[in-house]
Amino acid sequence: FDGRLADFASVTTEVAGFIPYVLSDEPSPAVSGTNATLCARAFVNNENVKLLVVNASRESCSAHLKVDRAGYPAYDAELAPLEVRFVDLPRR
Repeated sequence: FDGRLADFASVTTEVAGFIPYVLSDEPSPAVSGTNATLCARAFVNNENVKLLVVNASRESCSAHLKVDRAGYPAYDAELAPLEVRFVDLPRR
């Protein structure tokens, strides 16, 4: 229990930082490059872009995603099975 409680506390802190993006009324840019096992969505808050990426597979997968918003780079990563990432995309 103690080990899992630390994991839970870490996740809740990460999710709390994402709330302003989810509640933002700014339009979400499209994300391309997803496949059958990779899900992604971009969120915008005050011109900052945060990317939510989920590998829904039980296998590792490489991601190359493009966010349809000028000035933001593509995102490349290797995701572990069932991994969820919240990524801040820096403006170029």
